[in-house]
Amino acid sequence: MAKKREIAKVNYKKMVKEKGRVLSLKKMILLIVIIAIILTVIIEFAFATKYKTMIEVISENNTILISPIKSALDFGGLPAGSGESRHITLENKGSRPTMIAILVFGDVGNWMRIDKNYFTLNGGENATVTFRLFIPPTASLGKYNGDIYILRLP
Repeated sequence: MAKKREIAKVNYKKMVKEKGRVLSLKKMILLIVIIAIILTVIIEFAFATKYKTMIEVISENNTILISPIKSALDFGGLPAGSGESRHITLENKGSRPTMIAILVFGDVGNWMRIDKNYFTLNGGENATVTFRLFIPPTASLGKYNGDIYILRLP
């Protein structure tokens, strides 16, 4: 009887060690997956198309709109309580579908609406994306900036 108990203790210790290894293997796989996701996000942002966004809130008496430049979404000077739209055209010159994600950061993030944030652009197709900016009536005079990232996911 004592021999059976001794064998049971040895088997239990062996089982605990094996479970510990399995658990560490699961943790290792989870860690690798998390690192892969983080690296993918960093790489996507590094190669994303980036547009600077600019707006100057001015008094209503002084309303002059400046035409946007092509390397940025420049909304020029606008009075508080008004809005303006800008458009960009995206083209997929490849033959495979590409997922597009558009993210806005910075001062203008809460003021901007995008008609297509997340969509698929098939090979050979174009899509026009509209950026609508509305400045709240309570906005203070001054310059506001932001960044727009256009991510292409294979």
